[in-house]
Amino acid sequence: MTITKEQWVDIERRLSSPFGRVDLIADGYALVLQVEGYKALRLCIVVYVNGEWKGEWCKGEAPEARKFCCEKRKWVWSAKLREVAKNKLKSRRLSPDLREHYTRVVEGFTAIWMPFWDNPKSLTRHLRKTCTDISVVKIGC
Repeated sequence: MTITKEQWVDIERRLSSPFGRVDLIADGYALVLQVEGYKALRLCIVVYVNGEWKGEWCKGEAPEARKFCCEKRKWVWSAKLREVAKNKLKSRRLSPDLREHYTRVVEGFTAIWMPFWDNPKSLTRHLRKTCTDISVVKIGC
């Protein structure tokens, strides 16, 4: 059974309040979406897959990570240096080595997949995009 638009709105509303909780089944996985404390005076939505989340999912190699976790990117170089490198790549006189170096500067980032979501709307949008079959088990405690 697919989730209706009103249920998505109710899920987002529930996950916008402190200590909200929603239980779902998505593509055969039991999901618990729970609002918890993340840092001092800051809340986030934690996704538990089959009652747990594993540190190995942070690498992004597991299917659970790509399907349910939030990708966080950290650029290796500052925005200013990336912009300079992007402008240098427009030159046709670059040697292949310099072209390769500037390409690495422009595209260089590290990615980590975390089960923490800041925004319920982005979480629900991601679930709708990556999962084919989603059903509600329970909304609320």
